[in-house]
Amino acid sequence: MNNNEEMENKEYTREEEEKNKKIETEKAEKRKKFLEKIRLRSENKQEGEKETIFEKPVEKSEEIWFKQKEEKPEKKENVSLKTVKEVYRPLPIAPSPKQKFYVRALTIAIIVALFGLIASFWYWHIEPQDEPEPTQPEEQTPQEPEPIAPPSLISTSEEKMVEFDASQTLSSALYSFLLRKDLSGYGFIRVLIKDREKNTILGFAEFCKELEVQIPENFYNKIDNDFTLFVYSSPYASEGSNRLGFIAKINEKENLSKVLRNWEPTMEKDFENFSILMGKLKPSSNLHFKEAKYKNEYFRYISFPPKNSGVCYGIMDDYLIFTSSGESMLRMFDKLKGEF
Repeated sequence: MNNNEEMENKEYTREEEEKNKKIETEKAEKRKKFLEKIRLRSENKQEGEKETIFEKPVEKSEEIWFKQKEEKPEKKENVSLKTVKEVYRPLPIAPSPKQKFYVRALTIAIIVALFGLIASFWYWHIEPQDEPEPTQPEEQTPQEPEPIAPPSLISTSEEKMVEFDASQTLSSALYSFLLRKDLSGYGFIRVLIKDREKNTILGFAEFCKELEVQIPENFYNKIDNDFTLFVYSSPYASEGSNRLGFIAKINEKENLSKVLRNWEPTMEKDFENFSILMGKLKPSSNLHFKEAKYKNEYFRYISFPPKNSGVCYGIMDDYLIFTSSGESMLRMFDKLKGEF
C-alpha cells in the first residue's frame, strides 16, 4: 500500500509539475505579448502618432489578471489597433499693407486697361470714321545734272574736281587742294573748277575773275575760253610745292606775242593771287622778263622766291602755256612733243 501511495503521489507530483510548467509557459508567452504591445506603443509615440489600445485597464497584479483570464472563457475577438493621425494645417498669414497696396494697384490697372481696349474697339470698329483726305505727293525738285567738262588738251594721269561757293572762295579751296598729299607724285593732274551755286565748270575768263587776276581786254579774244588747268608734281620738289599752270588753244595767233610783251611790266603783279597759292614770299628782284630756249622752243619767265617759282609763258604750235615754275614749262614742252 505504501508503495502504491508513493507511486500515486509521485505521479500526482509529476502531473502538478507539468501543469505548473504549462501554466508558467503560458504566463511567459502572455507576458511577452503584453510587453511587445507596450514596446510597439512607445515606438508609435516617438513617431508622432497616437495609439489607442481598446482593452480593459489592469487593476490587479499580472498573476491575478492571468488567472482571471484562465477562468473566464476567452472570447475569440481580434483586437485591432487603431492609429489616429492628427493633421496640422497652418493658418493663412494675413497680407501686409504693402502687399494690399500692390494688389489694389494691379487690379485698378487691369480694369483701366480693359476699359481702354473696349473704348478703342468701339472707336475703330463701331464709330463711323471720317475718310482721310488724299495727300498730294510732294513735288520732288529734279536734281540738276552734273556739268559736262570740255575735253582736256593734254593727257593726264588723273582728274580732280575743286568746288567752291559763297561759303568758301576759290582761292581758299585751291590752297587746301594744293596741300593734299595725294597729289604727290610725278606728272600732270587735270583740275576742274566747279561753281556749286551755278553748277558750272569755270572757263578761263571766269577762273581769272574769281581769282581777281587782271587780264588785258584784248587778250580774251586771242585764246579759247575752254582751257585746261593742271597741277604739276615734281619728284625733286619739296612737300607742298605742287605747281599750277594752264594751257589754252590759240584763236588769233597774229600779234599775240606783241600783246604778251606789252603785258609783261604788270604781269607779275596781275598774277599775284595766283602766285600766292604756290607760296610766293616776295616780289622778284628782276625788273624784266628773261627768255630761255629748250629743244628749239622759246619761253619767257620772271623768278621770285621760293626756289623754282615764278611766272612763265610760252607758245608752242597752236597752244599758249602758262606755268608757275620753269620745270613745269619744260615738262609741258615734252608732253606736247609726246616725250613725257
